[in-house]
Amino acid sequence: MAAHHQLAFPVAHTAAAARQARHRVVSAVRSWNIRLGEDELNGVELVVGELITNAVLHAAPGLVTVNLHREGPALVVEVHDTTKALPQAGSVDVDAESGRGLHLVAVLADRHGAEPTATGKRCWAEFDLPAEPKHPRADRDSRGGQYLVSGRAGELARGATGRPRSPATRSTPYIRATEASHAAPARGPRRRNHRLQASASTE
Repeated sequence: MAAHHQLAFPVAHTAAAARQARHRVVSAVRSWNIRLGEDELNGVELVVGELITNAVLHAAPGLVTVNLHREGPALVVEVHDTTKALPQAGSVDVDAESGRGLHLVAVLADRHGAEPTATGKRCWAEFDLPAEPKHPRADRDSRGGQYLVSGRAGELARGATGRPRSPATRSTPYIRATEASHAAPARGPRRRNHRLQASASTE
């Protein structure tokens, strides 16, 4: 795992600190150049906000830490606190202003859970990331020992540098050379005839 794809920091037990921690996580995801759309980023922000808020407002006084990292094709966010009791999702009242956090996490995250640790508990959520674009692959040409780029980039490169000419274009120099050979006088034999005529007249 790349070092710049990890983030860990503590959070104070205040609503303002929870809000700042949520923004910090989203800023880190943007800086990692992960190919997520605005809707996906908004979902990450909402889930992270719920996990951090639950730990800050409902956990026992103690250390709350946020851990964000990329694990293969997934983005993982973890919130650790010092409370042993695991969160339980209850029935949802549509008119209530709170109590829907775990249901929101279940809807927006691809996977989520909570488990006890040696110092309290760990609440986590995972988000599947889109596949990275593949780069053009270079193949070695066994005939000439050259590296050929496959894919669309290879087609463009070959079209720009190695486009075959038409048969008419290739035969034009040969035709012109042939015509020139018929039109030009043969100077060698003509000079020899002049010498023979001169010697004959002398005799």
